[in-house]
Amino acid sequence: MFFLFLSLEAKTLAPKDINGTFVKLVPEIKGKDQNLHPFDKLGVVYAFKFSKGEVQYERFPVPSSAYEQYKKSGKAEHDGFYQKTGNTHLFNQMLNAHSFKAKVQDIKKDVFVTTETPPQIFLTGKALEWKDELPKSRIYENAFIKDSYSYMMHFGLFSTDYVVYKIQDCCRIPICRITTHTPAYMHSFAVTENYFILLEIPFRLSRPFPNLFSAFMKSFEFYPEEKTRVLCIDKKTGEVKEFFTKSFFYYHIANAFEDNGSINIDVVGYDKPLVSLEEKNVNNRLMRIVLKQDAEPVVVEHERACEFPVINPEIAGKNYRFIYALRTDLSKKFEQMGVGLLKIDLNGDMKSFSKKDCIFGEPAFIRRHYERSEESCKASTEDDGWLIGIMSNTAERKSYLYVLNAQTMELVYSQPMRDYVASIGFHGRFFSS
Repeated sequence: MFFLFLSLEAKTLAPKDINGTFVKLVPEIKGKDQNLHPFDKLGVVYAFKFSKGEVQYERFPVPSSAYEQYKKSGKAEHDGFYQKTGNTHLFNQMLNAHSFKAKVQDIKKDVFVTTETPPQIFLTGKALEWKDELPKSRIYENAFIKDSYSYMMHFGLFSTDYVVYKIQDCCRIPICRITTHTPAYMHSFAVTENYFILLEIPFRLSRPFPNLFSAFMKSFEFYPEEKTRVLCIDKKTGEVKEFFTKSFFYYHIANAFEDNGSINIDVVGYDKPLVSLEEKNVNNRLMRIVLKQDAEPVVVEHERACEFPVINPEIAGKNYRFIYALRTDLSKKFEQMGVGLLKIDLNGDMKSFSKKDCIFGEPAFIRRHYERSEESCKASTEDDGWLIGIMSNTAERKSYLYVLNAQTMELVYSQPMRDYVASIGFHGRFFSS
């Protein structure tokens, strides 16, 4: 990646062992179009470069057909993922990136911005360009790639296939196809040592194919009387095991792992979909689903409401202890619901960090790096690292880059940005140098 960076006006130095670039995606649009659904706003990239205690950053819009149109007319007239604002229909989403981009990915050594409708956008810095090394899917491509695995939906007139695949040499290698007549919305998935896991929640289409003349999400309905189907796909053989558990809605899975013959899945579950901006009285909780062969799944709920769970990426898919997440207040609008940061110890303890009038975006966990002379005298633990992200003071209308000690949840670095970020944003990624 190459960016033209400007220095933050730093009065203190960031931790010197953080060396790399933190890329954060935020939905942003001006004027009357501010009322668009967060999924449908235009995307802005914030890139922070850490080097030997100094931090520089750059901000630029994600290019898309919607952004090009917005530059000409000054208003958003594109079809969205959630709301229909223009005159085109869903087929256009197969060919154009209309709205906000959800996720920063790396495929081999290239860096992409991806969304749940193709194509991908290639990140090269100030000069962003379209990139489509992977063949386009048919309308719905999951925005997440984990351990080189992902899935897509192949829609048909009478049925739809979930196609689970592995990325190899920038090509999709199908592992398994699962046919359904009423496909579900599944924002994320889990990968363990041996399994690819889908949570087919009862937020689904009432027909095999979405309404082509409506926004994508408007085609889905919630059926709370139905159960959630958990699909565990063997990564080597493609064999599918299925389990049924309670009804819920979700966006993000924190982690999943295998332990003594069981599969454990930690997910942030809602009692009903949090999709519409007008949705009220929604509750969410971190919960663990425990799967064992020939037994009913067990669900254990955590007491704390949270979202955007993050873990030490080095222990993804393995037994672990700590989750970092946003402390959420669902009485606030979607873009300002992150009112603090949590460190959840799955053994029972919890720590938090917050500041008056501040909202927080999803953090990134960065493992602490020691000099060779120190490695022999100090063993690194799972939580030995840093949390970095953006926080915004809504009263002062100022935004800050923050760094927290991931063990103590104490603030160790905070510097003001020249831009005010009025949203908690969505996902980001740290790329070590």
